[in-house]
Amino acid sequence: MGFTAKRSYLKRMISSSDVACYNLLRMHRSTFDKLCSMLTDVGGLKPCKNMLVDEQVAMFLHILAHHVKNRVIQHNFGRSGETISRYFNSVLTSMMRLGDMLLKKPEPVPEDSNDERWEGSAADGRVLRDAISRRNGLRVPQGYYYLVDAGYTNCVDPLENEVQEMGVDVDGMENTPIQNMDASDEWATFRDTLANEMFTAFASNRTFR
Repeated sequence: MGFTAKRSYLKRMISSSDVACYNLLRMHRSTFDKLCSMLTDVGGLKPCKNMLVDEQVAMFLHILAHHVKNRVIQHNFGRSGETISRYFNSVLTSMMRLGDMLLKKPEPVPEDSNDERWEGSAADGRVLRDAISRRNGLRVPQGYYYLVDAGYTNCVDPLENEVQEMGVDVDGMENTPIQNMDASDEWATFRDTLANEMFTAFASNRTFR
């Protein structure tokens, strides 16, 4: 594929419409053009005799957007594997130079911060208690279960009358929050019953065959 043919192919893939550009590169044409300009002006990305900046960036974004291998890009863009690898690294180097412009720097949390969002490292049980105690917090309907990892308590979600008996205002949730939850074997019983029912159905089907 000659240079003219490659340019024509790239134009059809990217410049024909925003839909085509987004499907290929996960960004619209105007955003792609701005990125190419930033990579050139700030990142120092340069065109070469056989490949302009837009094609270099298009190959780079296509690899990231679709997690494809080098040989797929070889087929789609008509370039050698060595060429693709070399320009991928060139674009990546230029992208790193845009870090100060595109990436927001984290701001340290003051030691005297009272923002509830900054709990630091919290145990699973604490997260669960916080979720249940909020005004519009977690409510698991009776007979249903939440699917979590083993770090969470295997227990019954308190019903409304039980919550009121514990001194918690269900509507406003303004009184003492829930501190303790009794363990329950309901989930284990449900699991075992379901497993037995499934095995019985499986065994019955095999019997009639």
